[in-house]
Amino acid sequence: DNYPVNDLSMSDELHIGPLEGRDPRLCEAVYAYLNNPLVQEQLSLIPLATCFAYAASPEAYAAESSWNEIIRQCFGSNALRHWRAIRAFCTAQQRAKKARRPLQLTARERRRLHAALAYVQSQRGEKWTREIRPWRDLIASAVK
Repeated sequence: DNYPVNDLSMSDELHIGPLEGRDPRLCEAVYAYLNNPLVQEQLSLIPLATCFAYAASPEAYAAESSWNEIIRQCFGSNALRHWRAIRAFCTAQQRAKKARRPLQLTARERRRLHAALAYVQSQRGEKWTREIRPWRDLIASAVK
């Protein structure tokens, strides 16, 4: 599975959402299931954990629940809203890029992203904050 990789032409994308759109019967057709991680080692753990949850129990896999659980485990329940804002930004940025349109944010999205930026800043000693720097900078530019 080529998820959540972001090398080559996707190097400006950050795929931190859960694994989605995989058939729960995949294990009936394959002998092994591998994933291709992000270039960002620490941030890869977020989407890869959802890939592991899918592989462990494809029939019971719930993408959003799996994603919420890994965020809570890695960063705590209080960080969930910030990670949701970062994820939404990354998804919107990818869609805007593919549509070749500028990214448009609502006032509510801007407020959430300001809070997410403050959260990232408060965690600046963590390795993942160095990995997320390019997207932190994109967020900062988008909310000005």
